[in-house]
Amino acid sequence: MGFQNGNTYGTKTKRGVSKITEEVKERLETFSDSAFIKLAEGIERGEFQYIKLWFNYRYGLPHSRAEVDLTGNVIQPIEIILNGENHV
Repeated sequence: MGFQNGNTYGTKTKRGVSKITEEVKERLETFSDSAFIKLAEGIERGEFQYIKLWFNYRYGLPHSRAEVDLTGNVIQPIEIILNGENHV
């Protein structure tokens, strides 16, 4: 069961970019200015989810790494202390 003839949605161009993806991006572009304004307002209010979103896009998501020891030794996690609180 395939697409109907003439259906251009979901097909990819020669460069591999979906036409529908480009259309969605173009439509969302009209909201960019107001989205950035709302993001800035949330950051100025000190709301955590806005700050977290900004940091994730600005600096990337933190990477978690796990060490595997095949000898059977137990590896202790690193303790991080911020503002007197212990974070493992």
